[in-house]
Amino acid sequence: MLSLFWKAIKHNWSAQASNPVNLWSGLITMIVNNVLFLYGMWLMLFAGKSQNQLIFPFYLTLTVLAYIGWGTLNFFVGGLKELGDIIDDGKLEPMLGTPRHPLFLVAISRSSVTALGDFLQGLFTLGFLYWYTGYGWALRATFSSVIVIIAFAAIFIAAGTLAFFMNRGASLSIFIIESTLSFTMYPVTKILEGNSRMILYLIPAALTATLPMAWIESANWSDFLIMISVTTLCFILSILFFNFGVKNYKASNYISAK
Repeated sequence: MLSLFWKAIKHNWSAQASNPVNLWSGLITMIVNNVLFLYGMWLMLFAGKSQNQLIFPFYLTLTVLAYIGWGTLNFFVGGLKELGDIIDDGKLEPMLGTPRHPLFLVAISRSSVTALGDFLQGLFTLGFLYWYTGYGWALRATFSSVIVIIAFAAIFIAAGTLAFFMNRGASLSIFIIESTLSFTMYPVTKILEGNSRMILYLIPAALTATLPMAWIESANWSDFLIMISVTTLCFILSILFFNFGVKNYKASNYISAK
């Protein structure tokens, strides 16, 4: 399975590298876009606003989690983000008749080389974070970014699986995924107060932002265990949800054929 994974990465990379102009222009454009986005957020939230300076490291950390998690997942297993479209377009069916798990085949079917720009931006920001905040905070951010990769995977799988059960499920899937990224990169946990903060634990961004930041800020073992256990549970449940969707899909197709 591992050899097939690396072969798929090599194939996807070679296919996109066959047109170096598009490859490098897309990669550079992604990096420039990310830099301009960070600069724009700096102007909007922090420049000349002394009251907001305390949340600047918080915001930087969120961008690290988002860029590394999003970039890594879409570069190596970009098919997960497109799961809803793959189901809607009928491209999953050929994968159901192979000995490999269809979710694995979906994952390696696509790769976004431009997502490498997100990953590199995340690494650069993480390096700056080590200088700006100190090693304790930055080390926790480093470990949390790995957990966020798993969290994004769980969200991609669960959101994409909705296409098994509803019309235009792929559109809803993309909305859930994109909104999760937006919530991950915006310091809403520092803006919402009181009971309104509870909503942050009821949306997918709880896995990619709220729980990781709770541990990064507190450095408590309890917050660490909560982050690990909840993320692991959601990842397992997302796979079970996909398996249920496949089973339901096969059953409905069998009945239709009958």
